[in-house]
Amino acid sequence: MAGFRSGVAPFLEQHCFDCHGPDAAEGKLTLHTLDGDLVGGQQSETWIRVLEKLALGEMPPEDSPRPDSADVQRVTGWIRGQLQAGGHAFEDKLLLPAFGNYVSHDELFDRPPTGPSYSPPRFWRIRPDVYQAVVGQLAGQKLTQPFGLSAPGGGFADYATLYKLDGPSVELLLGNARAAAANMTRFKIENGKIARDGWGAPDEVLRVLDPANEQPSDEQIAALIRTVYQRVLQRDATDEEREQLLTFTRGGIERVGRLRAVRNTLAAVLLKPEALYRVEMGHGQPDEHGRVRLSPREIAYAVSYALTDQPPDAELFASLNRVVSGPRAEDAGGSANPNESTEAKSDARPDGHPVKQVVTQQVRRILDDPKIDTPRVMGFFHEYFGYTKALDVFKDEALNPQHRSQVLVDDTDRLVRYILDQDRDVLRELLTTNLSFVNAGYDKGRMVHLSYNLPLDWKRPEQQPVALPGNQRAGILTQPSWLVAHSGNFDNDVVRRGKWIRERLLGGTIPDLPITVDAQLPDEPHNTLRERMRVTREEYCWQCHRRMNPLGESFENFDHFGRWRTSEFVQDREATAANIDEKGNSRGPVMRRVPADASSEITRSGDAKIDGPARDSIELIHRLADSDRVRQVFVRHAFRYWMGRNETPADAATLQAADRAYVESDGSMKALIVSLLTSDSFLYRKSETRVSKSETNPNAK
Repeated sequence: MAGFRSGVAPFLEQHCFDCHGPDAAEGKLTLHTLDGDLVGGQQSETWIRVLEKLALGEMPPEDSPRPDSADVQRVTGWIRGQLQAGGHAFEDKLLLPAFGNYVSHDELFDRPPTGPSYSPPRFWRIRPDVYQAVVGQLAGQKLTQPFGLSAPGGGFADYATLYKLDGPSVELLLGNARAAAANMTRFKIENGKIARDGWGAPDEVLRVLDPANEQPSDEQIAALIRTVYQRVLQRDATDEEREQLLTFTRGGIERVGRLRAVRNTLAAVLLKPEALYRVEMGHGQPDEHGRVRLSPREIAYAVSYALTDQPPDAELFASLNRVVSGPRAEDAGGSANPNESTEAKSDARPDGHPVKQVVTQQVRRILDDPKIDTPRVMGFFHEYFGYTKALDVFKDEALNPQHRSQVLVDDTDRLVRYILDQDRDVLRELLTTNLSFVNAGYDKGRMVHLSYNLPLDWKRPEQQPVALPGNQRAGILTQPSWLVAHSGNFDNDVVRRGKWIRERLLGGTIPDLPITVDAQLPDEPHNTLRERMRVTREEYCWQCHRRMNPLGESFENFDHFGRWRTSEFVQDREATAANIDEKGNSRGPVMRRVPADASSEITRSGDAKIDGPARDSIELIHRLADSDRVRQVFVRHAFRYWMGRNETPADAATLQAADRAYVESDGSMKALIVSLLTSDSFLYRKSETRVSKSETNPNAK
């Protein structure tokens, strides 16, 4: 309570009581009765509202004196700590992908880090594509997928805290394990001898199943166990695991017969948590900050799954084992004890420790090798920009027979890859380039090039990309795929586009839509979308819509198919009323052209240099591309994608180093990825029991 009386209560009295005190209750909220007891008290819901408003920067209002940012962070830090101590759910909510921006940007980038970074120990369920690559390959078929990816409320989908195994998933896992075990035990008898039926059965399995082998020896069963461990987990079984499975197999042979027993043994390994999760607990003695480094095996899987959908290759395993355990552990499966690790040490510089040097070399090797598929890199841009969602937006073909969403998405994919290949000023190029690939896929004569406002008789050149008018196109946000993905079925979506810019480029936050709000625009075909949006300017709605509408309206120089326009059609009410036949029946609506108004404004961005009116989306996007804040917010999103969690104040050192690496490399995406995957946030773990009070509440005094 001392912290409340000395710091929080005076803050509320100074900045909040004029509107929410004993003499006023705007929004039916009063704060003068708060007692500061969030553990045993009954006021947690009110405190959560206070925290949301302060974290969003919505309170105090713009026309009131602004409190010092350090004071705001001190108060919000105190509230967060008390909510956590009281077991309230708001802190769990902040773990969701949609709530990453709730951490103060200033706290992450505008002051020195308070200490070295780390992540919590975790079990991170593998992605669907990884599961198919490992288990599907052993089964020799495409499996029924037990896993899915879906981010509640938006954000990146592959977060470590999002997924748990449920009953239906377990059933599918059992069925898939049986399918893989069946494929690994297929054999036939030819000329009295056992032979492989297909390609799935290892020699060690065939020796145990061979009818001529009347009594498989312990050595033969142990060899089978060693093989399945290497195939599934890429390591040897420990002595305890081998003895348990040997006993299990022997007992199974006696009870259910040799074939079923071996299949059960194989399935048991396929169902181990280690085969379904990325295990990132860390090993060794804690350093002076209470952190432990991931073991070589854990690092190998973390790096490989960060970039690919495949388990680590032999070189990755060997290089990490070599630097930690010496030359005796250089085999691909990491034959050294998987629980061994050298003592974790604090590394201030990214290249200040042999392990980090090796990880740097291996990440660059994987990124630079054209023979290694790295789908996770393109996956980041798919999720960050969201343009692949164009495939899910229904469009009436009668309104635009030339529209083909798959071709548009393929075009944008090629543009992203082209910019990544150049690997220079990546974010700026993605936001501002007027280059584009057009009809990357065969469009079967549908003339999809009209989506780019190219002439009807345009011929696809052999050399691409092509240059589009710079006053019409600027990067991904003016690609037809992105515009369609962020549109409705029959019109533009100002709110969705503005929300994307506010969250993905400016690092802002938008509160959840209240359940009492009927989010419908008036049915007024005689008015433009901008004119119909007037209902969102009512005082109650404008509190949130002011953060989105002025940004999203900048794209009104495009129609909802992503085609540039200088005018749009609305219904002419008078002409439509007069358009009747001799019987008085309507002949249909009559349309008229009106100028397209794409004027916009950036407000409350957090970067005063870019705030202000903009003529259209092109001017707005170029201004955003010049902002340090926008670049840093991009780094924050890259952090979330590759760490599988939201950033915290403890990650400030990692984020600042990643931003610095990006800037000093002239905007290299590879340099940014290398910095993140060699950071302490990626390599070190620290359990909550080791986290000090000052770290759970970094603003506490």
